[in-house]
Amino acid sequence: MTGLKIFCAVRHTPVARTPEECVRQNLLRSFFTIGGYPEHLTRVEMPLDFFAPPNACPQRRLDIVCFYKKSDALLPLLIVECKASVPQARANLQLFGYNFHAKAPFTALAWQDSIILYHGKTLCYEGGFQDFPTYQGLLQKNP
Repeated sequence: MTGLKIFCAVRHTPVARTPEECVRQNLLRSFFTIGGYPEHLTRVEMPLDFFAPPNACPQRRLDIVCFYKKSDALLPLLIVECKASVPQARANLQLFGYNFHAKAPFTALAWQDSIILYHGKTLCYEGGFQDFPTYQGLLQKNP
């Protein structure tokens, strides 16, 4: 696989074609074309310490972060952790640990063409990328 590239829909540049990156790009395509997620409010590989004071969290990156505007602020609406294959149970702990700092109302785990969505720690969707709740749908569920 060395040297193979895939085009990143958010970074607008070719990136290494790993199984996890393929999941991320397939999900982003679905978000933008089906779900109405605004590309300009979506980030990939966002440093976790963006959401916390320096040295207050591990040096990790969030796979996908979708933001929304509230008054004059941009707040995280959804963070997504992408996995190359079916995630192990500890992936939920990783996701919820990241969200301790990000404080997004929605979190999700994605793999292959499947995704599970949590509102807080309550499971609220489990299925394919194509039927994932829309951006407007998440905004309506967010108080």
